[in-house]
Amino acid sequence: MKFIKKIPKLLFALLILVVLPLFLPRDAFAQSARTATMVLSPGTSSVTPGSSVSINVNVNTGTKQISGIQIFADLTGTLPSNLLFTPTVITGLQTAFNQIDTTTSGRKLKVGLITTSPSTPYTTNGSTVTIGRLAFTAPSSGSMLFTFDLANTFILEYPTNSDIWVQPANNTPYATYTFGTGVTPTPTPTRIPTATPTPTTGMLSCSPAFQTININQATTLFASGGQSPYTWSVSPTGNPSFGTGSSFTTSFSSTGLKIVSVSSSDGQTSGCQISVLSPTPTPTAVPTATPTPQVTGTTTVSVKVSQSPDDAEEAISAKTVSLTSGDLELGSDYDVTGTISTPQIVGIRFAGLNIPQGAIITDAYIEFEADEATSRSTSVDIYAENSDNSLVFTTQSGNLSARPKTLTKVSWSNIPAWDTTGVKKTSPNLVSVIQQVVNRSGWKSGNALTMLITGSGKRTARSYDGLTAGPAGAPRLVVTFTTSTVTPSPTGTSCISNNGDSNGDGRIDLIDFTTWLLHYNPQTIVTGGPAVGDFNCSKNVDLIDFTIWLLHYTP
Repeated sequence: MKFIKKIPKLLFALLILVVLPLFLPRDAFAQSARTATMVLSPGTSSVTPGSSVSINVNVNTGTKQISGIQIFADLTGTLPSNLLFTPTVITGLQTAFNQIDTTTSGRKLKVGLITTSPSTPYTTNGSTVTIGRLAFTAPSSGSMLFTFDLANTFILEYPTNSDIWVQPANNTPYATYTFGTGVTPTPTPTRIPTATPTPTTGMLSCSPAFQTININQATTLFASGGQSPYTWSVSPTGNPSFGTGSSFTTSFSSTGLKIVSVSSSDGQTSGCQISVLSPTPTPTAVPTATPTPQVTGTTTVSVKVSQSPDDAEEAISAKTVSLTSGDLELGSDYDVTGTISTPQIVGIRFAGLNIPQGAIITDAYIEFEADEATSRSTSVDIYAENSDNSLVFTTQSGNLSARPKTLTKVSWSNIPAWDTTGVKKTSPNLVSVIQQVVNRSGWKSGNALTMLITGSGKRTARSYDGLTAGPAGAPRLVVTFTTSTVTPSPTGTSCISNNGDSNGDGRIDLIDFTTWLLHYNPQTIVTGGPAVGDFNCSKNVDLIDFTIWLLHYTP
């Protein structure tokens, strides 16, 4: 039992170890054992015309399965306009994004590789992996000098329970390169004609970046920027899977998230995401049937506990369950002296909840009736059971504590004193926990939902079996939600914080990571609607969104 009590502390420590590295400077990782070494060849030197600098990652922690490699580096100095990064073809990995961002001071190199199949991640054996090469056309005279500085670079280990952070070889944060012609120009008295600047091609992009279509529905994507000709490829298979040109039309015979990649002849790669759904079949009209109208707009439902085994208490230490208690002690049950407490879990099941799957919850709370006057300091946490259709409680040992809980919770802290019996008391807003259950793919209107409450102190509410009010005093759940027959667009005007679930399928998995990776752009603030991959509604896609996904990763 002592070990079990330590579990929350262990989980908290693990949380700190995962999140803290995202906010510390690179030097903080210099002594970390969870590192790989970034190797820049040939090091600080002069590079002859036509040569390039290879960028390698040495996963020096032995054989590892990885789901992705992400490189972010600052390039500063005398930078040429045609500086290019060409990714290396690596079996088992594909380029998610590849660009040199010129919108900020200096230039920032962004490279992302992901596994081609989540079920068969890329495996390294501790050797060096060549990510790609930096090169540019040599100047007509003189030399070019720039520095390469790592920033926010890491490898995603599979399964994603830890990251391998990349640090430079020998903990040296900078590498300096000199690109030159190797030819000393000869002075001439004649007039030097004005040089015609080499036109820049700009960053390659694929549009639309995200869309939703039905099975076998054709869609056309467009390439811009970069240097033509363009080459297209689809993962998984499309109809067709490959193509060329500035536009590409394809369709899909299966549902799921599809990634369409486009490459330009100057070595850049970009991608679009397509969510393929099964079309909703048109119902066959039955002459004698009365059609049921589609629920739209705002609806409020109110459901009370309707039977004795739908509210219960479980002593946390003994795991004994009571189904017929005359009241519900939120927090702990105390002996007659009021000095000895028994911490417990309170479970409240609400059956027949008519909320459609995927509805947007706008308001939700539980209404209690006070059964005793209590004023001791009390704080509780409220979860929902994370299941499609919650079962009735039983007296089986640990029946409440064994139920899976939602990733999110609502804290009801420093609950004011309940001075008068029979008075209605309402919980805080429970939108976040109920939304997670309604978003589950197996949730259906009319299913049952259970709330689980734990904490310290004591507030006593009436139960279904209460001696004073009976079933009339039982807890009530009130939920307000909206639905729509139109699938919301990723470029709409509202955003809902969703803990990393980018496609609303109730799972937070590698598909959601891919969404974040493809749209990572911390410098850009999106206007006019939410950004794809913006899990915290901050109007940009940055490492905070990755942290949200990582902390809630539950494939």
